[in-house]
Amino acid sequence: AYGVGSEALPVPAAHQFRVVAELPAQGFSGLPAYPAEAAGIGAAVGAVLTLASRGRLAGMVPSGMAMGLGFILPANYAVTIAVGAVLVALARRAHPAGAERHVAALGAGAIAGESLMGLAIAALVGLGLIQRSG
Repeated sequence: AYGVGSEALPVPAAHQFRVVAELPAQGFSGLPAYPAEAAGIGAAVGAVLTLASRGRLAGMVPSGMAMGLGFILPANYAVTIAVGAVLVALARRAHPAGAERHVAALGAGAIAGESLMGLAIAALVGLGLIQRSG
């Protein structure tokens, strides 16, 4: 109804697959400027972060995977993830045993719930039962 990649349906992971699918049709001209340089810089930063995380700086070095996702995901996702991480840190301070037992299930439930609500809203809009706002 909205098109993948639009503001209404951003689907950040789909952009990567779209680029891979368009590459045979458009060739390298369809890629953004300087893709090889960007890939090289990303690989170098990821290698440095990985090596640094194995040394005495392990507790201070951010995860290379988290950094990569931060560059791919839209800012509102990164903010939501950061808020969730802060809430988990606070829960671990207040109730360490309870937080360790339940935080993974709560996080998975929140992710699944958001996805299901997104699908439900898209279906209701597609069926004309509710109007899209914005």
